[in-house]
Amino acid sequence: MKRLLLITAAALLLASCTKKDNDHKRETITKGERWGIKIGSTGAEVYAQVQALSQVKDLSGLEVVGQYKFSSLDEIGERMTLYSGISLEMNNVVYPQRIAIGFGKEKVSYIDSGSAMLEPVPQWPAALPSAVALHNELPLNQLYARLKAIKTSKILDNYSIGLGAKDLSKGYDPKMETYERWYFVFFDNSRERYSISLYFKNGKLDKIYQEYDKFEIMD
Repeated sequence: MKRLLLITAAALLLASCTKKDNDHKRETITKGERWGIKIGSTGAEVYAQVQALSQVKDLSGLEVVGQYKFSSLDEIGERMTLYSGISLEMNNVVYPQRIAIGFGKEKVSYIDSGSAMLEPVPQWPAALPSAVALHNELPLNQLYARLKAIKTSKILDNYSIGLGAKDLSKGYDPKMETYERWYFVFFDNSRERYSISLYFKNGKLDKIYQEYDKFEIMD
């Protein structure tokens, strides 16, 4: 009887481990395709494939990993408007100071500023005239020129610039393919999350790394 109890306990433990393992899986794909994204595709082809996926799955946005801390505005240029927004982070300070500028409907949709907790501000920089500063509803086709004007005031000199997630409703940015990793997340339903990393080598998609998580819904 004692032996049977031990076997039963072991079986229950194995079942528990199996369930846990099934709730979190990792997989690396180096051949074929996954979610319509094909190994060996160019950056432009992969971008179109991710755009197609975004039509049937609710993607959180495509992150081009490493596109942050540009020291020069000219390194980014007008391609910034192909993204969901930009961030400005002050260099060499004890407490982080950051400005987050979001885009929507071809306009600046919000400007948040602060340290640990960001707060909405009507314009940035506050000290400059509104005709020069950034503010809500500013058309995106004026954004780069405004930032260049702000740069002449030396205010941008102590800031690093980062790009937000790639706006999948907009065209491809050729600079994306110079980065090794792209990343996005989507839920297949309310309980299943897929975290996808796309790795490039020599301008082609080399592998897809996928993490799967299943969540229990508590009543």
